[in-house]
Amino acid sequence: MSRRGHKELPETLRTYILALRVEGYTYKEIGEKLSIAPSTAFKTVARALKHGTLKSLPRSGCPPALSETTCRLVVRKLTIYRFEPYSLIAKRIGNVTAQQVQSIAHKKKYHRFLARRKPFLDRIKAVKRLVWARENRMRNWNTVMWTDEVPLETGGKSHRPRVTCRAGEAYLPECIAPTFQSGRKSLMAWGCIAHGYKGPLIRLEVEPCSVTSTGRKRGGGVGARVYVDQVISGPMKDCLAHLEKERGHPMLVVEDGAPSHWGKAAKVAREKYGIQQLAHPPNSPDLNPIEPIWRLLKNRIDSIPESRKDLEHLWATAQSVWDSITVEEVNKHTGKMNARVTAVIKAKGFQTPF
Repeated sequence: MSRRGHKELPETLRTYILALRVEGYTYKEIGEKLSIAPSTAFKTVARALKHGTLKSLPRSGCPPALSETTCRLVVRKLTIYRFEPYSLIAKRIGNVTAQQVQSIAHKKKYHRFLARRKPFLDRIKAVKRLVWARENRMRNWNTVMWTDEVPLETGGKSHRPRVTCRAGEAYLPECIAPTFQSGRKSLMAWGCIAHGYKGPLIRLEVEPCSVTSTGRKRGGGVGARVYVDQVISGPMKDCLAHLEKERGHPMLVVEDGAPSHWGKAAKVAREKYGIQQLAHPPNSPDLNPIEPIWRLLKNRIDSIPESRKDLEHLWATAQSVWDSITVEEVNKHTGKMNARVTAVIKAKGFQTPF
């Protein structure tokens, strides 16, 4: 191979090119006669005249240690086993080192990144998200109020794994580290937002967790009764009334798919207070702009020393941080609902960058 990766001409063909040129053939005629580019004929003659030889010139450096076939195999393994480190990829192939795998990955523009954590989506859930997005792509989002609960825990941050991918591949399904609902809850709070509005942050008195005779935990957390008494019949109703009076039109409420939100008691309470819902697809925090507000809340709590040392410090800090979040910061996310819906349609219902 030549220095630029082109196939070299045999020495006999180079001799023939030079002979034809000596006989007076033009480079175009030589190209037509030998089925080569005129520029190839020109460069062959020019190199022979300059260096006095038709042999290949000496090359600097040693040839590549790995063949193109091996390089393609490495890339194929990298894209199949994206969550494995280079050392395990090297062991799978057998005749390469971790350093060689890393070198090939970087040449092909693959690097190790922290995997994005997103809720797990199977094809059925993705279809539901896609249908929802198509039905709501023209909705007026100024008529919607988003609500949710947030768990606040004492302790540090969780670890995020690294994944091998190219720029722009971070949100491919095979590059996502899925998250699942966790049973660990220390303190539960409820909040709501709308475009141009931020409601209060309410601490919920959750139900105690009981233990069965077999030692298994049962109940606890935000049950149907807690949700009805402390959310629907209180702050949710009041916030909706405030928004509807201020804006002069009915408001829709978005709640996620938590069991306490969809039980009979919650349904009866919503009917009692005339609360109208906007359906929310499963496993879709990217379609609820209150989620980035929760992240903002948690990040600011983390930036305050000793804020998580006990529940009382945690709640006091959470209230202070919530008060510091501005309506402009809320609007930054509620104002992107059309972009969120479009992103779901573009991703065919699967994970999005939001």
